[in-house]
Amino acid sequence: MLSSMWGTQMDFELVRKYYLENGYNCAEATLMAMADEKGFDLGQDDIKLIGAFGGGMGCGEACGALCASIAILGKLLIREKAHATPELKAVCTEYVTRFRETMGGSIDCRDIKPRNTIEGQRCYKTVKDNYELLEETLKKLEK
Repeated sequence: MLSSMWGTQMDFELVRKYYLENGYNCAEATLMAMADEKGFDLGQDDIKLIGAFGGGMGCGEACGALCASIAILGKLLIREKAHATPELKAVCTEYVTRFRETMGGSIDCRDIKPRNTIEGQRCYKTVKDNYELLEETLKKLEK
């Protein structure tokens, strides 16, 4: 489904840098690391658009790292518009299902954060685990 130009090697150092060192939220760090990794252009407006999803949209709902990953999958899969991309729904559904399983049964920040927060690292474990899941998904889509 995906062109091999996107590669498959993920660099957890990038997501760590954006999240822990530069203080971006889970959604911003995921998107920015992937943009660096895969070489697609991001403007400040793109980062602002995804930034509001951090912290479960600021109210503990769907994890911002998950939301950013779905946005990334959309960017990589949608050719013209979402309704004209038949595989998009199945890919997103599978991703959310796998994310829920990985995170212990929930996609909501309010449920995940207490389990995955380490002092001084915020919820980096969640961000890293999500990024790893995104790596696996992209590898599968390249086949």
